[in-house]
Amino acid sequence: DYTRRDDKRVADAAKALSQKLTAVEEELYQTKNRASEDPLNFPIKLNNKLAHVLSLVEDSDNQPTDQSYMVYEDIATIFWSLQGVIERTATVAPDAWKRHLDLLIQALTQGDIPLAHAPLTTQQAERVKRESRRGLSS
Repeated sequence: DYTRRDDKRVADAAKALSQKLTAVEEELYQTKNRASEDPLNFPIKLNNKLAHVLSLVEDSDNQPTDQSYMVYEDIATIFWSLQGVIERTATVAPDAWKRHLDLLIQALTQGDIPLAHAPLTTQQAERVKRESRRGLSS
């Protein structure tokens, strides 16, 4: 466990990373579910939304939609795409990846799930563009 290392820099870096990963985990999975009634008390997360997409595909007697043909690799690509959003917006809008994920989920569910996160402001978007250009030129 690196969070208990003698080297304070290593311990602090490990704690910071652990906190960031916990935040991502809590967006992907409802970590507060303990009792059988907890899913009623806490909001659904990405894993439930993807399960909803799967149930729509499995339970339908209609012709499959384009979204039905999604495979594991497609879902992995979606998560991979979040890395770029996280890296490009981290200093300006650390939660921008949540909106990106909302848009992807909405596209996959044909708009059945409302968007939960606001888009970047115009100022944030301009700043991200400037910082991205600066990063590409270095």
